[in-house]
Formats: sequence, C-alpha cells, structure tokens
Amino acid sequence: MEAEGRCSSSSPCDTVITAAEELEAHVKDCYSLMPGIDLPAAVNSIRATSPSGRSAVATVPWYGDATEAVLAAGPTGLARYEVEVCLNFPEGFTCEGQTYESLFQLLRARGCRAVLCA
Repeated sequence: MEAEGRCSSSSPCDTVITAAEELEAHVKDCYSLMPGIDLPAAVNSIRATSPSGRSAVATVPWYGDATEAVLAAGPTGLARYEVEVCLNFPEGFTCEGQTYESLFQLLRARGCRAVLCA
C-alpha cells in the first residue's frame, strides 16, 4: 500500500512523506534548538501507527535542570524527562489530549527549554 502523507517542509512537493518521516524531521529540528533532547532515543522510538502512514508516535526524552527534577537524576546530574507525542495528518501534534501546531511548542509546554537543555 502506498503511504499517504504530505509534502515535507524540507523537501520538494513531488516528494510525499509519511508522518513517521515528518516526525523524525521535527525531532531533529527541535534538537538543534534543544540539545538536551536524547536524539538517538527519540528517533529510535518513532513508529507508524496507521497502515496508510498518516500517523506516527514517538517518545521524546530530554535532560533538564535537576532543581526541577521529578524523575531520578541521570548520570549527568540532570533530571531525565520524556513525553509521548503523536503526529497525525492533518490534525498535527498531540499529547495527552492537547493539540499543538508544532513539536517545538509541545515540548516547550511540557517543560523542555532551550536554556535548560543546553
């Protein structure tokens, strides 16, 4: 079955991509602004959730300021956080019933900060 998707913001419109591919691109973009994200773990967790390729889910972990720790401190002394995100075409990014315009906006709302993740 041919994957349904949409044109990527980073590729020509004759290239149709799946939600999983789009989610990976967004995770990598967020990592460039929030280097505390555990990029390999986030990318490796991405999985399609529909045969058509129109939705995907990932667990995005990051390390943050230990003073805000709610989880056990990692080897760096920073707390490890994570959030499960879903990308659906055309709805967008969702997490725990909330819809966000971008993955960056979702991660910021969940506590990942460029300053804390640096």
